[in-house]
Amino acid sequence: MTSKLVEYTSRAALGALFVWSGIGKIIAYSDVEGYIASFGLPFSHVVLVGAIIVEVVAGTALMIGYWTEVSAKVLGTFTVLAALIFHTQFSDPDQVIHFLKNIAIAGGLLHLAYHTSATTGIKKLKRRTVAFGG
Repeated sequence: MTSKLVEYTSRAALGALFVWSGIGKIIAYSDVEGYIASFGLPFSHVVLVGAIIVEVVAGTALMIGYWTEVSAKVLGTFTVLAALIFHTQFSDPDQVIHFLKNIAIAGGLLHLAYHTSATTGIKKLKRRTVAFGG
């Protein structure tokens, strides 16, 4: 596989994960808000709306290659915070898996943030349009 194809595939897979998760939060809004509140977080409604916005907007941006570095860093930070807040009951093997999964996803996002080329995604199309006066 070429490096561009790997980058496209990585962005699409990681971005889709977050968009899908954000949509799931919208569908199960009250259940997710209750889950957030059960951890003692104040303003669970605000936290949930923020999470949905981050996941859907940054996930979409990542998928289409717009602000890839920024969206990958935002999603990586979000994912580490989620791991630290919601998945630290290490006596539960499922929570350990969720914690490690989040850290692994954050690692992939960090790699993408620092090793993304400017020749893929929306940036390339935007540059090409500007170069031709469009």
